[in-house]
Amino acid sequence: MADRIVERLVECVQEEALQERQEAWPRGLTGTATCSCIRPERPGLLQLAFGGRHAFYRTLHHDDERHRVPDLVCIHAAGSSPSTWDRVAATLTSAGWTVHTLHLPGHGPLPHRRASTLEQFSAALSSEISALNLAPGFVLAGHSFGAFLAVPLASALGSAVGRLVLEELPTPPQQAGEPGPARRQTPIALTAALVASRGACSYHQMRSVLRLLRNPSPGWWSAADTLKIPMTLLAGGPRSHLDQQRMADFVTNHASFAMLRTIEVGHHIHRDAPDRWLEEIAGWPTLWRT
Repeated sequence: MADRIVERLVECVQEEALQERQEAWPRGLTGTATCSCIRPERPGLLQLAFGGRHAFYRTLHHDDERHRVPDLVCIHAAGSSPSTWDRVAATLTSAGWTVHTLHLPGHGPLPHRRASTLEQFSAALSSEISALNLAPGFVLAGHSFGAFLAVPLASALGSAVGRLVLEELPTPPQQAGEPGPARRQTPIALTAALVASRGACSYHQMRSVLRLLRNPSPGWWSAADTLKIPMTLLAGGPRSHLDQQRMADFVTNHASFAMLRTIEVGHHIHRDAPDRWLEEIAGWPTLWRT
């Protein structure tokens, strides 16, 4: 029944009939449905509400933009490369999306462009995105460390980002003495050596990444608290090495416009369950429920 209520709200918006009105709901329910913009600078993103149920609906007002599909910008994990997105990117491209895959500093063809601070990583990625000259409202997706970086990046880019997709987000400690985001803490040097041995990045670059994830980061949390855009967090369940409860806590305490989906395939959801990952990505422009 709750889904039917949300669907009726969307029908009202599509009919351009919903401002504040009475509606007849299934099984004789009645109530007041409201529709409001959640960000004045983006009038196409609406919040719909009825009886404690909410939906976020994205509508485009100009006829020439009505069927425009947003660009998707993807950030890979540390120790990985843009090629990790190839399979899902090919599917989305065939459906009319434009997919852009970024290169993390210190990885692949740019091994000497290392970064060691959150500000350096954000500046490098922001520069890559600026060079793409994207229309406002693009979707920003990140996996693991890429998801970690997507949070402050989206905060810095403001209304340019329409939605966040955070796959297996490792949230850093908030205070000294708290553990890192992994269930089991191994020495930084050992973990860095193991990942660097794959050849995707240097040992020194990986040590910088792990320090960022394992040390308190007030700037990261401040950026997270500024975000007022729809977010989808994808968690890999018990097969992941990350603490899944931390993702749930992030949604509850720091992301009022977020929903959490658990897809129990482990840490690499886009690789090991691409159809499920695509379902979460490609379905968003029409309706997003809470």
